[in-house]
Amino acid sequence: MQPEVDGVAMMQEILPKSEFCRLEELAQVQNILWLAGNVNTAIRPLHRHIVLGRNIIVCEDISLHLVTRGGKMILIKPLPKSLTALANAHATQPLTDISRLIPDENQRNLIRGFIWTYISMIKSVTDFRIAVDNHLLPEDFTRNGSMEAAFDNWRITAKSLERIAGNGHRFGNRFDRGELRLERLNLIMLFRLGRLQGYQRLDTTYGAYFEPFLATVSIVVFAFLALTLSAFQVALAYENAADWLKVTGYWCSIVTMCLILAVVVFLTLWFLFAFCDNVFHTVRSNH
Repeated sequence: MQPEVDGVAMMQEILPKSEFCRLEELAQVQNILWLAGNVNTAIRPLHRHIVLGRNIIVCEDISLHLVTRGGKMILIKPLPKSLTALANAHATQPLTDISRLIPDENQRNLIRGFIWTYISMIKSVTDFRIAVDNHLLPEDFTRNGSMEAAFDNWRITAKSLERIAGNGHRFGNRFDRGELRLERLNLIMLFRLGRLQGYQRLDTTYGAYFEPFLATVSIVVFAFLALTLSAFQVALAYENAADWLKVTGYWCSIVTMCLILAVVVFLTLWFLFAFCDNVFHTVRSNH
């Protein structure tokens, strides 16, 4: 007989209130999360991240699970032992029975989506070995026996977890998407919800804080404008340049200067708001 699973303790371990609130904020921008990542059916197996040159970073925060940063690292929350215990204890029971342990539908769907990511990430012995080496799975799977035998045990547990996750791939939350880019999440939260801190800031300096935005502006906007003005300069150097070309070049220069001024003013105000916001949170945390 399998031991009874404590649903309240399990939820406190997997989905603390602060992390649940962040995931609920993502639900508010669910309709534009496609800007930050693909659908969950495109979740890559773990070995693909090694092929892409990504470092797997263990993170206990479920709101950062499967979030990539800079294209060179991916944050992954380890699979809690309570979930594998839940899978083993309710291996043959339908999802309606599991609902008694997790009565809140939003929390239950988040757990289902989280489980689905592990079903998608660990498809082979190689994926399983990477998960073990990065401490993503409970030690029970590797305590005894060979890696192949441990992978066979995982496949049995994964089938039980799949029953909990359900047959569909739609969970009505962040896990409808797979990997999400942190830089884009921060911009979405800034411009859609007006949060200066973005989704989550893992930067410790203002240079790193503004780097994603400045890189986009400098490459896309300023590089394009520089090429355009250079082309006008070459064209206007011709003695018989048409009058309309001269007028167009003049107004293009005026618009460029106004745009640069607007960007400088915007960045200055953004920096001041971010600075004041950091000071406010620092003072509040110290009191």
